[in-house]
Amino acid sequence: MKRRNLIVTLTLSALFCTLICVGSFIRIPMPNLMPLTMQTFFVLLTALLLPFKASILVILTYIVLGLIGLPIFSGGGGLGYVLTPNFGFIIGFLIATVIMSVIIDMLKYRKLWQYIAVSLLGISIIYIIG
Repeated sequence: MKRRNLIVTLTLSALFCTLICVGSFIRIPMPNLMPLTMQTFFVLLTALLLPFKASILVILTYIVLGLIGLPIFSGGGGLGYVLTPNFGFIIGFLIATVIMSVIIDMLKYRKLWQYIAVSLLGISIIYIIG
């Protein structure tokens, strides 16, 4: 049974990493420099639905793939992306995922309002750091 859980977790991790990558291309242009993307939604889902270690690894994989040159961030990719204002959101994704995953793992009985509260906390963290 434990092996089955590992396979399911690895499959979901790959799926969520792919969804975050695809979510960066689904954008709503805004008057300022940073567009609204679906990345944030998929990062929140990753933190809420995956175990702690798996959700952290998904976000780290996304960041590493973007920094090695794949254009999966909302404004491109590569090491030069670190110097853009949008990179604060990428760091916010990692920190929000860590905090959200810790809180969700601490909850014994999860209810809808708890998921909503943790999601609002995660969005706040992402936008404060971004």
